[in-house]
Amino acid sequence: MQRHLPFDGVINFRDFGGYATADGGRVRWKKLYRSAHLANLTDADHARMKELGIAAICDFRTVEESEKGPSRLPADTVFDRLHLDIWPAATHRPTVVARALLDGDSIESVFESQRKMYRSLVADFPDRYATMFQQILRAQGRPILIHCRGGRDRTGFGAAIILFALGVPEETVIEDYLRTNASAGANDFVGTLAERYASAEKGRTRADLEALFGRVFPVRAENLKAAFEEVHARHGSIDGYLRDAVKVGAPERAKLREWFLE
Repeated sequence: MQRHLPFDGVINFRDFGGYATADGGRVRWKKLYRSAHLANLTDADHARMKELGIAAICDFRTVEESEKGPSRLPADTVFDRLHLDIWPAATHRPTVVARALLDGDSIESVFESQRKMYRSLVADFPDRYATMFQQILRAQGRPILIHCRGGRDRTGFGAAIILFALGVPEETVIEDYLRTNASAGANDFVGTLAERYASAEKGRTRADLEALFGRVFPVRAENLKAAFEEVHARHGSIDGYLRDAVKVGAPERAKLREWFLE
């Protein structure tokens, strides 16, 4: 089965099925999808969306992000769309990170800012992720898509807890998360930023900046692990977080496994 799906106008579109669970099951293919924003879908992409049979969409972007880049979905297809409005720390935006590095911030300080943002996903937005699960449960096993702007962070954590709810082990969850780095176009903005800030006068070559930004922007396992650490600190376990924070207890998990495992 194909994990990374070829779309013309959206990056990082992939199926996160196919993974083995700890108890010997396997996540069904063609049921769970994740991607970056959908503002640039082409007519050919519309046909691909229809073929996938996606019934429900969860959009984690902020209102501002959605207004700047409204999703361009097929007009003749009805999706149960949900806007969840999760706002990451402003310090995590690529342009802000780039400027901070150029102004003298260390790479480690940027990494700590990223880890802080992931901890915030756990601490500040349990209601948003609870609503995501409600949307999935309403779809009753029909294919769903979750996405944000880049399909990396907010979406990455959302996909992680869906896989946890299905019984996928942590090492596999992290493996799926890191697949973002292998997605065509997922880190194209590294070159864009390098070109923007290159300056002969200041001795900044594009090659040097690409090397610098290329160390910072790919997703890192440590970021997702920071979220897991916050989960354990607040709820004792992933199971406790699912049950108490996002309201996915034993009955809900049984339904999810019935629909999404084979």
